[in-house]
Amino acid sequence: MISIMSLRAIVTIAAILISLSDGYAQLVQPPVVAPEIEPLVKELLAVTGARERVAGAIRAMLSFENFSSPAAIPAEEATFDSSMTDALNRVQARQNARYKQLIEMVLKDAKLDEAAWYVYAPLYGEGWTAEELRAMIAFYSTPLGKKIIQRDPQFHLWEQIRTSEFFGNRLRDARKLVIRQELVKTNPARATADDIRSFGIALEYFAYEHNGMYPAVTDPKEVQKLIEPAYSFIDVWGTPFRISFSPDRRHYRIVSAGSDRKFSDENLAWGAGSRVDDRDGADLVFEDGVFRSYPAGAVSKP
Repeated sequence: MISIMSLRAIVTIAAILISLSDGYAQLVQPPVVAPEIEPLVKELLAVTGARERVAGAIRAMLSFENFSSPAAIPAEEATFDSSMTDALNRVQARQNARYKQLIEMVLKDAKLDEAAWYVYAPLYGEGWTAEELRAMIAFYSTPLGKKIIQRDPQFHLWEQIRTSEFFGNRLRDARKLVIRQELVKTNPARATADDIRSFGIALEYFAYEHNGMYPAVTDPKEVQKLIEPAYSFIDVWGTPFRISFSPDRRHYRIVSAGSDRKFSDENLAWGAGSRVDDRDGADLVFEDGVFRSYPAGAVSKP
């Protein structure tokens, strides 16, 4: 069965409607189709309720956005409300109200006929013969065709939600990997700083589970065996981190040798203030969740 709405069409409709609304500049040019089939395309859009489908696509897009952005509970409600369920319901009601307000703002005074032509004319204006267009008009005029048109926005919304759920972890992991690969090229010190933070969080969780005590071993490979999940213990320049703990094992320090792959002989006192080290190949020193020493550009905040 022919799909009524392409994903590409869905993701562009919001911008189209805004540009076609009264009070906004005309940002898009209407598509042109062959004169001999233009009347058939217009008839097909009328039969399939294209203007209503455009509005439905907007609702589906905003509904998906509303679904994929869970409401945040204000801290005071989450902390002091006697019923978490009531707090969730109130916040969800506010979020739904914003969702409806967005729909009203986007669709108010929108030129839906022009938007429908912009969205669908290219889909039906190329690749179809006049006979095929007439066949589609005939089909979508039947009860089954009308039902498919009516259910189509629901199918697309369901498609987006379920696909996002199924591939959610893979999408997040892929985005992180791509961002990291680019960061390694453009700012290797920043990439190493991110790795150090992750390693530090794992160490802190270990201490949390062991009465505030950090491991008794300092070899990075041995430390890595004790934490879950296993984080990288090698910086982007290929040097293993140097890990140390205070004598009472209540504090930790992770050091990267930096771009010169040589650890500084400087002994930084525990609890020293944070500083930017402008020397070439400067070490990155991370202690108890704070960077004590680092090259410029490695971190935005100590």
